[in-house]
Amino acid sequence: MLNVGVSQETRQQLVGHADKETNTRYSHHQLDTLRAAVDAVPGFTKKRKKKKKRSRKG
Repeated sequence: MLNVGVSQETRQQLVGHADKETNTRYSHHQLDTLRAAVDAVPGFTKKRKKKKKRSRKG
């Protein structure tokens, strides 16, 4: 239900969890949903260029 956008309150009522913490513990995102979330953030997976360290010569 979490992966198709059902609200936390509705999921909690449907499965009979007494509190938000229990509902959160048993609510899991599918891998495809997590990947889509990462892809939705521009530049999130873009590799950063490492800066070259300058050497100190005495």
